[in-house]
Amino acid sequence: MGLLAPAALALLVLAGPIMVLYLLKLRRERRPVSSLLLWPRARASLQANQPWQRFRWSWLLLLQLLVVAALALGSARPFWTVTAQPTGRNVIVLDTSASMGATDVAPNRLEAAKAEARRYVDGLHPDDEVALVVGGRQGRVLVSPTRDRDLVRRAIDGVGLTAEPSDLGELLRLAVGVAGGQGRVVLFSDGVAPAPPLDRLPVPFEFRPVGAAGNNLGITAVQLRPGPGGDEVFVRVDGSVPAPTRVTVRLLAGDRLLDVREVQVTPEGGGTVVFPSVPAGNDVLEVALDTKDDLAADNRVWVARAGQQATRILYQGRGNLFLERALALVRGVEVTRIGPGDPLPAERFDLYVFDGVTPNVEGVASWWWINPPAAGPGFEVGPEVLFPEVSFFDPEHPLLRAVDLGNLALARTRAITATADWRVLATAGPSPILLVRETETGRQLVSAFSLQESDFPLQPGFPIFVANLVAWAGRAGPSSLTVYRPGDLVPIRVRPGVTLVRVVRPDGSETAVEPRSDLLTFGQTDQLGVYTVIQQAGDQEVDRSLVGVNLLSPDESRTAPRSELPIFGTGARELPAETEVRRELWWVLALAALGLMLAEWWAFYRGLRVRLPAWVRLPRLLGGRRLRRA
Repeated sequence: MGLLAPAALALLVLAGPIMVLYLLKLRRERRPVSSLLLWPRARASLQANQPWQRFRWSWLLLLQLLVVAALALGSARPFWTVTAQPTGRNVIVLDTSASMGATDVAPNRLEAAKAEARRYVDGLHPDDEVALVVGGRQGRVLVSPTRDRDLVRRAIDGVGLTAEPSDLGELLRLAVGVAGGQGRVVLFSDGVAPAPPLDRLPVPFEFRPVGAAGNNLGITAVQLRPGPGGDEVFVRVDGSVPAPTRVTVRLLAGDRLLDVREVQVTPEGGGTVVFPSVPAGNDVLEVALDTKDDLAADNRVWVARAGQQATRILYQGRGNLFLERALALVRGVEVTRIGPGDPLPAERFDLYVFDGVTPNVEGVASWWWINPPAAGPGFEVGPEVLFPEVSFFDPEHPLLRAVDLGNLALARTRAITATADWRVLATAGPSPILLVRETETGRQLVSAFSLQESDFPLQPGFPIFVANLVAWAGRAGPSSLTVYRPGDLVPIRVRPGVTLVRVVRPDGSETAVEPRSDLLTFGQTDQLGVYTVIQQAGDQEVDRSLVGVNLLSPDESRTAPRSELPIFGTGARELPAETEVRRELWWVLALAALGLMLAEWWAFYRGLRVRLPAWVRLPRLLGGRRLRRA
């Protein structure tokens, strides 16, 4: 506690003249009256105004002295010292991914993070700028840098939970851009996310974890595949459990129960279950866990079984037996093969596979380029790298679901540098080995190594990778199994003659688009459940297909929170310690002075009656009397 302008206390001397004015004798005009019996107050006031009489108590005098004291103290600018964060620009990042809906803290982790963010805003210096970035898989700037605290608090209160998996790397890149090199980034999250490929952050960074414990089971992979007795549904269950746990898995078609199985999940890893001989004729299959845990979003999965429209694939290369066998396992695929020097056919294919050749990709929508010998659109090919080891891969991307590249052995790869529109899915040493890109017309994948010079085709995840590729890049319409995750772009192949495409979301809301080409992309996949795609020619329905959107994220289902984020390494600078700042009280005293002045006015014009206990010894004049205007 202290004063910034102590000299202003000299204003207290104004209390002296006010008291002198109460002791001065007033000059009154003499008027004769018939009697003094009706004028006792006037006589008392006349006596009180005689100089050097005994001082008579007055509430008006007390209020006026308090006004002088409040104004003098306010002018002296009193303050007290508190600890606060250093001043500057503060970018608050709120993780709204699915795992933030875990209920291990009441009511859930997101609400706890919002409360912590509000407290953080309240502790900032008034001159600080605050920005708010929110998101799960994709981030957005909810509030640009501002000093309006109420605006930031209202924005924090309005943040809601999403069903998306978390991409902390994307959120932090956006936050660093908002900070602009002159602020710091504060992340409120449970840390449940794959490690983003960030070596350092160019701004000070702080991680504020939320969450108490992880006790959750969830469905992380589902696949419909042909079996000896009919279709089979493969299900994988992962999670965070303190001890081996058995859980019941149900397979349903609408309200009808088809099968029930049990699976055991251990703290070291998940478990798998297969439902054999699934009967045909069911458009939508649902897989559900009978469990009560911290997160409900991953306990149900919907699999949409649609028509048998074939996916047409063109392969150009010298031949690859492993790839041909993997493609043969994918339902509804037709493969056309041409030689390395053959021109591309004029007819359109859903997916082009270029194996070790240099094709003309102009006008080609979706393609997979294996071991490119020369530069391509948006990337350059450098020298060979011998026997590199895989250093990073993103298991959350649709291509790598249920695919483990940790033990991938490579004889050689090519060093590739790509533009910013390419996304790195896996790296070996310092160089990327898998890159993907999404454009308005299609999706592209580059593999920097030859399949014959790796053990990838021998690994159990290779057929799954090929099936994922066909579903992600090749299928732009109905298929035997269409499964996406929240935030995925859903390609829709438009039938000839269609004039309107309607997409009905799980909550019943609808989006209608008039197609201008034979390929549409739908991106409003923020809800879990089954989406219905309806194509119309005028008022007549031409085609109806189903799309299942599910969480299917091992990281989100493993809800055990992290207390720190070592993934950022030592590059992220430590935050400066909390500093002491001064909170001034002059405005409080100014309001107090205004209130006292209003009270003095009310007491003067309206009168004041005060009853005090008997033990308070005040002049006799105070005893229950009421002050009136003379």
